Amino acid sequence: MRDVASVTLRQIRKQFSTTWLMQRLCGNWVRFLMFRKLGLSLLDRTFVWIEQGKYSRHRSRRHSRAVLDELFGLCLMWPLFRTSFGAPHVPQGLLL
Repeated sequence: MRDVASVTLRQIRKQFSTTWLMQRLCGNWVRFLMFRKLGLSLLDRTFVWIEQGKYSRHRSRRHSRAVLDELFGLCLMWPLFRTSFGAPHVPQGLLL
């Protein structure tokens, strides 16, 4: 998963991509987030961006600020999505 996050960060830095590349990148995120439904909600504007470019799949387009923010949010939050939310928590008295 770290590889997908690193490719995503490179894509954010470039600020341009083709619809085809974004479909592949988001497909990798969706495969990872399939059982972490909350993470899929972060890709709203990204899916709209992909849909708008469906007729020009291989033409490079600039990402909107909202798309870049969503992708960056995924990269920041992916360690949380790997965490088991059913794991036992630390009792109140043990916290320092």
